[in-house]
Amino acid sequence: MTESQIKVWKELRPKIAHGNVIDYADEKLWQNQDLLISMFHRLVLRLIGYKGPITDFSTDDLRTIELNWYTD
Repeated sequence: MTESQIKVWKELRPKIAHGNVIDYADEKLWQNQDLLISMFHRLVLRLIGYKGPITDFSTDDLRTIELNWYTD
């Protein structure tokens, strides 16, 4: 995960995790949705052990990056 994804998650997690607290009019939630989607993709891909190219949805240009997880 990137530093910006971690920062956004720490700011939004309390709002998202506790039912009926989300304000869907909150512009910050919508502005950061791509970062959160990208973070979720990376977590799932790591969980299933995927290594290889992925589309990074956290950027406007939808660049392709290589995921190579290192484990002991």
